Amino acid sequence: MKHVSLSFVRRKPHRITKFLVSLSLSVVATSGLALLSSSPAFGQTSNTVTTTVPVGNNPFGVAYDSANNDIYVANEYSSDVSVIDGSTNTVIATVPVGGPRAVAYDSANHDIYVTNEIFNNISVIDGSTNTVIATVPVGDNPYAVTYDSANNDIYVANEYSSDVSIIDGSTNTVIATVPVGRYPDGVAYDSANNDIYVTNKIFNDILIISGSTNTVIAAIPIGFATVGVAYDSANNDIYVAILGLNYVSVINGSINTVIATVAVGNGPTGVAYDSANNDVYVSNSGSGDVSVINSQVDNDLAITAPTNLTVNATSSSGAIVNYSLPVVSDPDDATLPVATCSQPSGSVFPVGVTTVNCSVTDSEDTPSTVTTSFTIDVLGAKSQLQSLGSSVVGVGPGGSLSSKIQLALSNLNSGNLNGAKSILQGFINEVHAQSGKKISKARASALIADAQRIINVIG
Repeated sequence: MKHVSLSFVRRKPHRITKFLVSLSLSVVATSGLALLSSSPAFGQTSNTVTTTVPVGNNPFGVAYDSANNDIYVANEYSSDVSVIDGSTNTVIATVPVGGPRAVAYDSANHDIYVTNEIFNNISVIDGSTNTVIATVPVGDNPYAVTYDSANNDIYVANEYSSDVSIIDGSTNTVIATVPVGRYPDGVAYDSANNDIYVTNKIFNDILIISGSTNTVIAAIPIGFATVGVAYDSANNDIYVAILGLNYVSVINGSINTVIATVAVGNGPTGVAYDSANNDVYVSNSGSGDVSVINSQVDNDLAITAPTNLTVNATSSSGAIVNYSLPVVSDPDDATLPVATCSQPSGSVFPVGVTTVNCSVTDSEDTPSTVTTSFTIDVLGAKSQLQSLGSSVVGVGPGGSLSSKIQLALSNLNSGNLNGAKSILQGFINEVHAQSGKKISKARASALIADAQRIINVIG
């Protein structure tokens, strides 16, 4: 029994963080299959071995038959396929083939396709009878296989002939052969875009075959040897193992561009996607472990703007305004990023309405930046005079104070700034004279402060 450490990696665009979860995975080294349970823990899975099932010699590829709840294991050295009943975790059949390596399940016909490297063909196993019903010649050294559910086609990557054989699942005949780069080692089907992704170990790129035309429509440069590949149906991403650089490249299937790289173990080779838990499993041949990437997109970053503000100008330049920063929330982060705004709190805001644009960025989220805005309305001398005029109606002896404010406003509107300030000074003198008499001291103090502020704003 070989013990293999299991490291968790949580995928977030542009930055990867490791979970502090210590697990181990027991795997039979030569002739057994370890089955994992997936009970929730810390938003992940427990990934503990529940059963070890003895199979053939050097088990390599594995596929799941969802119709019969069976698991098919390609045993390379014993040249057969073990069929495991998923209900009892016991081998219920052994199907002779020829030097098998990779396995894929055809959900339309309930057939299992097994690549035979030595004999350059594909064995087709009927999932109902567990017998070989067809042998399909393909290219040299068929290394990987995937099923296209939209067209009922099977794509086989032939390593030595540097091409991909396309098998019609209805007739089990090769309907096309697509030249690709040298040593294609991996193949995966993108159900959202009906594309097939093929890795090239020598050309250091990913070729994209259109499932509609069976022609190469694009090549994505990676920069190093690409091997295993898997499609993430939840996020429309493609995960590619980069041999020798110890990371996985993440390609967005909508734009066919690398959007992230994820550090994994030493010598990543195989990649598989778990749609139930949004996890991507990467086998690391060099370090002898499996990295688990949680591919769920983190999109909970949010920002809430403060309330719009209205303040009085205190000088001809405007007013210094202090405001509370927008509220930021990101439930899965212990430390919240801080919002920044176009005009910081404590800045001088001019007379009039200013829109303050704020944003917060967290490279772990998608989108990584969220924005909001609010307004600061700084009232000038005219608006403040109008407000002061309303507040002094009926205040003091007769209507003298109200008349002074209206006269000051008239002077201001006509451009006679000195006249307006002189009248406001007279207003201050009158209020001061009536303080504690016709006007309470507190009210008089407030009126004087308002008038003086308006004088300062007029300049």
